[in-house]
Amino acid sequence: MKKIINLTVVLTVITCVSGLALSYVHKITAAPIKLTKIKQVKAPAVAVVFEGLGADNDPMADLKELPVGQDARGRDIVRYVFPAKKGGQVIAVAIEEFGNGYHEGLGVMTAIGVTGEQQDKIIKIQVTSSAETPGKGDRATGSSQEGIDFRKQFEGQAATGKIESVDALSGATMTSNGMLEAVNKALEIYQKNKDKLTS
Repeated sequence: MKKIINLTVVLTVITCVSGLALSYVHKITAAPIKLTKIKQVKAPAVAVVFEGLGADNDPMADLKELPVGQDARGRDIVRYVFPAKKGGQVIAVAIEEFGNGYHEGLGVMTAIGVTGEQQDKIIKIQVTSSAETPGKGDRATGSSQEGIDFRKQFEGQAATGKIESVDALSGATMTSNGMLEAVNKALEIYQKNKDKLTS
C-alpha cells in the first residue's frame, strides 16, 4: 500500500512540474509564434500595398492590435494595423478586414495614406485570403490583368466615407461586392481610430 501511495505522489509531482513547465514555455513562446504567423500570412500583402512609399520601418514589428468589437461569445475581435513610417512619422496604415464573397472570409488589406498628397485616400488594396471559385471569383482576387484593373478602382478613393459602389467584374459580382465590403470595413476602422493609428 505504501508503495502505491509513493508512486501516486511521485507521478502527481512529475505531472504538476511538467504542466507548469509547459505553461511557462507557452507563455514565453506565444508572442514570437504569433508574430511569425502574422509575418508569413500578412507581410506579402503589406509589402504590395506599401510598395513605392519609401517607408523606412518594419510594419510587422510596429503593428498595432485594435479591438473592433466582440464576437457572439463575448471575446474581443482584434484587427491588425500595420503602419508605414518615414523618419519616425506615420505616412500610411494598412488594415486587413474581411467581407463575404461567394464564400466567407474574403480578406483584403487596405492601405490608406495619412500625410501628403495621399492623405485620407486609399493607396492600394491586396487580397490576403480567398476561397473564391476558380475561374470566376478568383479573377477579382488574383494576379490577372483583369484582377489588377479591378483593384485599381479603389486607388485614390477618399477614406473619409463609405465607397458606395465599384464596377464589378462580370461573373464575379459576389466577390467584387465582398471586396468592397472588406474595404468599407477598413475605412470605418480608420475613420473611428485615426488619431490612435497615426500616432
